Order: sequence, then structure tokens, then C-alpha cells
Amino acid sequence: MENEIAASIEGLLLPYLEKFHTHRIDVSRGEVEVRGQVDDKETSRTRVLKVVINHDNKQICIPNIFMPEFMRQFGLGKQIIAMILDIAESHGYHLLIVDLVPSFYNRLVKRGAVVIEDGDIVLITRETDLSHKFA
Repeated sequence: MENEIAASIEGLLLPYLEKFHTHRIDVSRGEVEVRGQVDDKETSRTRVLKVVINHDNKQICIPNIFMPEFMRQFGLGKQIIAMILDIAESHGYHLLIVDLVPSFYNRLVKRGAVVIEDGDIVLITRETDLSHKFA
């Protein structure tokens, strides 16, 4: 499942990751992480995405999703979430977004995510609107 998630993410993000000075997708048991360095300055290093897979509880958690400025406004974060939801459901897993900042938490709840822990954790379901343009 980790390799399936990494391949899907790479397929979507590769045109953007190629604009980074350096980038890498690390895959290990229970985790997929996308890191990059936007330019040649050490301060531009960033974690774009972290996905944690808890096989015992059949949960996929996303504790970190960050799009650098040049990757924003394309709906990439929501597309990533939707892709991971497809994979999660195909394996009988739940998808949780965790450690949320208040603004992202509120946006996801408005889009129909199920509150698991107030202000911090939401469950993404088929009813969650992950479209790029949200009314």
C-alpha cells in the first residue's frame, strides 16, 4: 500500500516537484514522505506531505500537507487527499487528516469531513467535497 500511495502521489506531483532544486519521496513500512528544497538555500527545505499508515487499525493518517507558494491554487492538496481516499477505501482503510491547523480544519469540516476530535482530527469520506472549486 505504501508503494501504491507513493506512485499515485508521484504521478500527480512530479511536474511540480521537478521545479524544486531537489526533491525525494521516501517510502518505508507505514510511511510515505515527500520532501523538497525549493531553491539552493538550506532554509527552503520543506516537507510537502507525510502519510502514516497504521495497518493494525486500518487507518491512513495525513499529519502534514504543505504546498509551497508556486504549488498553491491548483487544488493539489485536495487531489492528493482524494487519491489517498481511493487507495484507503480499496484496502478497507479509513482516511484521517490529523494535527490540523484551525483554518484547514474549518475548511475540511465545511466540506463535509466528519469531526473525530474537535479542532484536530477529521475523517474524510465520499461525502467530503474535495473538488477544487467549493461553493
